[in-house]
Amino acid sequence: MKKTAFSFILLLTLCFSLLSSCTSKTPDPSDQDAPTPPLTEHTTSKGLAYKDSTDTPGTVVITGIGSCRDEHVVIPSMINGKFVTGIADGAFSQKEARTKQKQSLNSDLYDLGDYTVPGQEESENGTDSTEPVSIKSVTLPSMVLHIGEEAFFGCEELSEVRTGNLLELIGKDAFYDTAFYNNPENWQNGVLYLNEYLVKASADFRGTFTVKDGTRVIADRAFEGCTGLTAITFCADVEQIGRYAFAGCTAIREITVHNKRLSIGECAFSDCTALVRVSLGLNEDVYMPEVNVGALPSKDEPKTDENGRDYVYHTTLSSAVFKNCTALREVDLCRTVTGFTHGWFYNCTS
Repeated sequence: MKKTAFSFILLLTLCFSLLSSCTSKTPDPSDQDAPTPPLTEHTTSKGLAYKDSTDTPGTVVITGIGSCRDEHVVIPSMINGKFVTGIADGAFSQKEARTKQKQSLNSDLYDLGDYTVPGQEESENGTDSTEPVSIKSVTLPSMVLHIGEEAFFGCEELSEVRTGNLLELIGKDAFYDTAFYNNPENWQNGVLYLNEYLVKASADFRGTFTVKDGTRVIADRAFEGCTGLTAITFCADVEQIGRYAFAGCTAIREITVHNKRLSIGECAFSDCTALVRVSLGLNEDVYMPEVNVGALPSKDEPKTDENGRDYVYHTTLSSAVFKNCTALREVDLCRTVTGFTHGWFYNCTS
C-alpha cells in the first residue's frame, strides 16, 4: 500500500514538472512572433543632470543629459526625494553644435548670440558623459512648471513632446530647430501650439490673429517682434501671457482680455508703440455676478461658488508691462489687481 501511494505521488510530481517546463518556456530570440515588452509610463530616464531650484526650495530642475543615453527621455517626477519642477535654460540645447555644423558647411549664418554650455552640477549616478545623444521624444512629469529658454534648441530629431497640465512658462526658443518645431503639421495659421500652450508665432506673421479655444498659456516672447501683427483676440481660456509675449508688436492698436483669471508677465506688451487702448476688465454679460477671491486656484478647483456664481480671480501684472507704449492713452482694469511693481507705464508719454 505504501509503495503504491509513493508511486502515485512520484507520478504526480513528474507530470507537474513537465507541465511547468512547457508553460514557462523562454521565448527564442530568433522567434519573430515573440512579443517585445513595451516601455511603460513608469520607466523614467536615469543619470540626468540636475541642481536644486533657486525659485522653489526643496525641488530640483534638470540641467542636462548627464550620463543618460536615452533617445526617448522620460523626466522623473522626483530625484532624491525632491520634486522635479523645471527644465533649466539650455538644458538639452544643441545650439553650439548646430552653429559649428553650419559654419563647417559654409552656409548662410544667422545671429545666434552668445552661448555658454550650462553647468551640470549633479547627475543621478554622479557621472557625466560628453557623448552626444539624439533625443527623439521627451515626457515631462506633471509637476514641471517651466521649460527654460533654448532648453531643447537644435535637438533636430526631437519630434514629440509630452507635458503635464501644470506647465506655466515656456522660455524663448525652447524648441527652436527641433523636428517638433520644423514640422508644418504642428503649426496652425502661422502659430506653433503644444497642447494648451501657444509656443511661437512666425516672425513674418501679418494681419489679425485669434487665439484658438483651449489655449491656456501664451509662451514667453511668442509674438515678440511681429511687426505685421495688427490685432489679436484672446480666447476665454487664456490664463497666462508670458514675458515679452507681444513686445515690439508695433502695429497693434488695441488689446482686450476679458478673462476671469489672468497673469501677465514682465514687459508683455512693451514697445508696442501704436497701442492706444487696453481693456483688462470683465465681460459682464458672461461673468456676472462676480465673487472675488484672493489667489489663483489650481486648474481642478471649482470655478463657481455654492450658488452657481462665477469666481473672478485677481489679475497679476508683472513689471514694465506697458513700457515704452508711447501712444497709450487709456487703460481699463475694472477688477482686483495684484502685483503692483515698478514701471508698469514707464515712458508712456501719452
